[in-house]
Amino acid sequence: MKRYTGLSIGVLWGVLLFLVLPVFVARATHLAGTNEVTGGTPMHRLTVSPRAYSLLRESARLAEPRLPAAVRQAVTFTLQSDKPSATVQAGQSAQFTISAKSPQNVRLSVFLEARGLPVTTSATFVPRGIRPNDDPSRMTVTTQPGTPPGTYPFEVVGTYSGPPRVVQTLPLTLVVT
Repeated sequence: MKRYTGLSIGVLWGVLLFLVLPVFVARATHLAGTNEVTGGTPMHRLTVSPRAYSLLRESARLAEPRLPAAVRQAVTFTLQSDKPSATVQAGQSAQFTISAKSPQNVRLSVFLEARGLPVTTSATFVPRGIRPNDDPSRMTVTTQPGTPPGTYPFEVVGTYSGPPRVVQTLPLTLVVT
């Protein structure tokens, strides 16, 4: 019987409890554990038969997430606008064209929202979700007649829900006259 002591005991117990334990209930002779104290340091030794070890390895392999190659990489994208700012009169609307660019050509959606606009101003996106390197979204920023004149910096936030989750921002400015 071989001894396998180099495995992380936490990972091993996690695999045992959730994936492999039912297999070992019927074949308890394949697994034996001991606790020892060596030089004042507690040691956990686990003795596993070759058959049990191969079952553990196979269970761990099957438990690995199988994600598409584009998702396994760190997804990166940038947001772009056709203009950095727009000037409108109170009660009018401004339009921006927002697009996402990615060197990986990911085919998953980036969802858009606007943050930091005045309370009397709203933003709508058509469509709300865009694909990097594909058709853009048209953002319409609408002000109410009571919106005070001023310069309002805000940002468009693009969220790729992943995995992994990636958030990018694009600073823009709305000038109300």
